[in-house]
Amino acid sequence: MSTKVICIANQKGGVGKTTTAVSLAHGLSQKGRRVLLIDLDPQGQSATALGRSPEPGVFYLLTMGMTPQETTFVQSWMRFSGREGLYLLPGDQQTMAAQTVLNAQDKPISAIRHSINHFFKDGLHYIIFDTAPSVGGIQERAVWASDLVIVPTATEFLSADGVGKILRMLSILQEKKNWRGNLLGILP
Repeated sequence: MSTKVICIANQKGGVGKTTTAVSLAHGLSQKGRRVLLIDLDPQGQSATALGRSPEPGVFYLLTMGMTPQETTFVQSWMRFSGREGLYLLPGDQQTMAAQTVLNAQDKPISAIRHSINHFFKDGLHYIIFDTAPSVGGIQERAVWASDLVIVPTATEFLSADGVGKILRMLSILQEKKNWRGNLLGILP
């Protein structure tokens, strides 16, 4: 089974990224798929939407090594959502600190992809990233780790500007950083 990784991204806030991520994850689980939703937004809204509390699981995914003990520790943060086939790796305010750690450790853009391959791909059909509204950093790494990207947007000027920025980022990732994923669509 090949796990598909989908990133929900836009550099503008308030455009429905979390709603899209949670709805897509729930819909896929309703179709009998095993889905892991990874909440990369420090606000922890995916966890909240699923009736869970924000927790630092994402921080550990992004910053831990891959020894057997660290693997067990990171996997212990995966939470059952209460919906069959849908799991959550919650994030919280510590997610912001992960970017500093990633920079200090000089981890490459591929670090998130390597981490999810190591920790979570067995037995999953989909991994979905809910990202924070930001430029570069963790969002860029999540996009690079993804097979597909969905860009939710509101139908107003500032949201359209955010779409333009994310499309430029996708182009740069393909041209300069060997990203092999695709834009699945822009979701108004």
